[in-house]
Amino acid sequence: MFTIQSISFSAIIIFFASSVQGATGFAFALIIVPLLSLFLPLRAIVPISVILSLVINTLVIISGRKHLAIKEIWLLIVTGIIGIPFGVYILNAVNLQILKILIGLLLIITSFAMFKGYKVFFKNKRLSHSITGFVSGVLNGSISMSGPPIVLFLANEGYEKDKFRANINAYSIITNIIAILTFALNGLIGIEVLQYSAINSIVTVIGTLHLSC
Repeated sequence: MFTIQSISFSAIIIFFASSVQGATGFAFALIIVPLLSLFLPLRAIVPISVILSLVINTLVIISGRKHLAIKEIWLLIVTGIIGIPFGVYILNAVNLQILKILIGLLLIITSFAMFKGYKVFFKNKRLSHSITGFVSGVLNGSISMSGPPIVLFLANEGYEKDKFRANINAYSIITNIIAILTFALNGLIGIEVLQYSAINSIVTVIGTLHLSC
């Protein structure tokens, strides 16, 4: 499944994606999932993406932890964790072509919403946090793209840059750990996935940190 050629191509993609993630605080999975799906199976890409995202999130949160406001996102985290098993079930049960279509639609919707600066006023904060977190958890477990709902939600709430980066990475660290455990329990993390993740974690670290050096 994993060849020298695929590892070389993925290293370039992952380096670029981790550089973007290190600079903005998000977008890693948005970049690598659709591109890696051109030559790797989606059921391998999803756990690899989540594992490498955890590496990035940990690196980013170390420098931005003083801006973290965990009390403001705890409901996002809880509902995100609840959504993950549903997402993993979808990954195992749904036709992969349908999931690829979902990835494409998510990219289009996210790009359009961010370009337009679309904002919504939520009257019920708890309900909006719960729905956003749950949808993000489902997307994390199914296609490893948990970022868009959280990014759009926090941007909608008017978070300043450092607080935005710290909170989204804290959310991702906790939910990614749960997602990895869920993948493992469902047999989605084998030796090849671990090897591939270990090799590319080096590229991920370099891509995340090189802009700050």
